[in-house]
Amino acid sequence: MNRIQRILCAVDFSPESHGAASYAAHLSRSLAVPMEMLHSHHVPAMAAYGRAVAPDWEVWVPGPDDERHELDLWVEEFRAQGTDVVPRYVEGPPNTASARNTKPGDLLVVGTHEAGDLARMFLGSTSERIMRCAHCPTLAIPPGWRRTAVKSILAGIDFSDASRHVLALARDVARLVGARVQALHVVHDEPVKQLEHFEVPEHVRGDVDAATVDLAALLEGCPEVPSLVRVGVPHAEIVKMAREIEADVIAVGLHGHNPIEAALLGSTANRVLRHAPCPVLVTR
Repeated sequence: MNRIQRILCAVDFSPESHGAASYAAHLSRSLAVPMEMLHSHHVPAMAAYGRAVAPDWEVWVPGPDDERHELDLWVEEFRAQGTDVVPRYVEGPPNTASARNTKPGDLLVVGTHEAGDLARMFLGSTSERIMRCAHCPTLAIPPGWRRTAVKSILAGIDFSDASRHVLALARDVARLVGARVQALHVVHDEPVKQLEHFEVPEHVRGDVDAATVDLAALLEGCPEVPSLVRVGVPHAEIVKMAREIEADVIAVGLHGHNPIEAALLGSTANRVLRHAPCPVLVTR
């Protein structure tokens, strides 16, 4: 059964979100599911202060009427291409607006923007905040990505419930669009290297053997999914392999970090999102 019942694309009218909308429209047509284009009107606190003190503020900050008109224009553009799409205009910050308007069975598509590593380390990007709040899988499209065909999906597996969901969703999407799935587990050797009483090569070899057995058990009944175990830093190895196999999508699970830790350090999913050479599918 198709786990995706609706494509919801969040747009902010930037070139990056237009690219995400194009990708979402292609998916909508390929999966034969309807699409909604979501825009949230939000004036941050600092902007509200500027509105009070700058007489010409309204000249360079679009109002609700302008945004609704722009959203309608985008919807008409994609309808003309044969996409079953309707507009959804809401109020509030993008992350909470997305959370209120997503539900199981949706696939939320967002475009990512270029941002400095320092800003992302302490604040996170809008797309990262959205994917932590959404009640459905999120597909993040990097700036400048133009390829819409999905032929290869790399699924990062860490044996959590989230990665089991990743594998199931990746297989569903692959079946519907005719893609292949490659499963990858990365044995993280950095913590072991810091423990002097461990014989690192021997300990890592044991972890690799155990992970190989566990991965084979997880993929039992999935003969179409090849698997591989690598050693290194998880996000770096996932991104490296995605480049090697020219993956069209990286699929990873989001879990395991409290808000403060996630904001300051980031999860594997966050780090993959920041460095991935292709779209990233994130689910819980």
